[in-house]
Amino acid sequence: MNYVVAILLGALASFLANRGVAVFNDGLRPIVPEFLEGRMDRKSLAATSFALSFGLVVGFGIPFSLTTPIILVHSILLATDIIGTSFSMDKKGAIFSTVVGGVYGLLITLGLKIIVELFAKLPVNFLPALGKVGAPIIIAFAAFPALVVAYQYGFKKGVITFITTILVRQLFQVYGKISFEGSTITLNPDGMALLVGMIIMVTFAMREKATTNGVGSNEMLLNIFATRVEKIKKNVIPLGLMGGVIATAISLNLVAGDPISLNLLAEGKISEAGLAALARAIGFVPLVATTAIATGVYAPAGMTFVFVVGIFLRNPIIAFIGGVLAIIIEIYALG
Repeated sequence: MNYVVAILLGALASFLANRGVAVFNDGLRPIVPEFLEGRMDRKSLAATSFALSFGLVVGFGIPFSLTTPIILVHSILLATDIIGTSFSMDKKGAIFSTVVGGVYGLLITLGLKIIVELFAKLPVNFLPALGKVGAPIIIAFAAFPALVVAYQYGFKKGVITFITTILVRQLFQVYGKISFEGSTITLNPDGMALLVGMIIMVTFAMREKATTNGVGSNEMLLNIFATRVEKIKKNVIPLGLMGGVIATAISLNLVAGDPISLNLLAEGKISEAGLAALARAIGFVPLVATTAIATGVYAPAGMTFVFVVGIFLRNPIIAFIGGVLAIIIEIYALG
């Protein structure tokens, strides 16, 4: 059953990445609309996806996975981003990406150790540096609302928004950890900065009077966001199925969502692992939700509450149903 779930996990995630519906890498999510809207070609998207995710797969996901019998989900879902974006966005590309993703899910389950040993034999250890390629994109994305404000409402307001965004990021970088019943909730500083920047942007839009044709920037922004959210809602069925498969994989102790819960699950500490996963999910809500609303591209694991569902619901069938419902509720909460 583990092998079947691993195949489904890799296949469905690759399919969603190929269709531009969902990608796991937070740094890649803002890039996908550039391709979907014709400002980037497929080769550039695939190259960007590889640059952002490959180092994290081999330098982060796989090494953590080797410490326990459980696989860190990054090892699969970051690689499926690369696989999905590497094939053309047509029927043939969808089939090939799905098949290759399924094969990869099976192989990574069977042969993690072999992959790490191969890269250990390289003359230069470039993986830690390659894993940091995506970091600047998330930070830059948090500054986008300030650019919108500067273009639409004046340079001074844009500067104020930018400074506020930077201060919020630094504030949460230093004080963003909250202790809760033995677990620590870490609020993602880039996600919080992006959230605050978007709130300021929408606030300026709401204050602006309508133009002569009756449409102001507030209507324009809301229309843009509404269109992006509707795009995600149209794909609620495959996204829900993805959430169900991930929750099932968690319930089977096949994968884990983060290194902390991975080690706790390996030690049989289910409740502690669940609390750690819940804390992480709460901390990532701003980043996942705001990038989804702004780009129309979701994450295959959603806001990561599916990991919590899979940990606490140990029956694979019940976990699958819970994972499907978790993603559906998240998506309809975006609006």
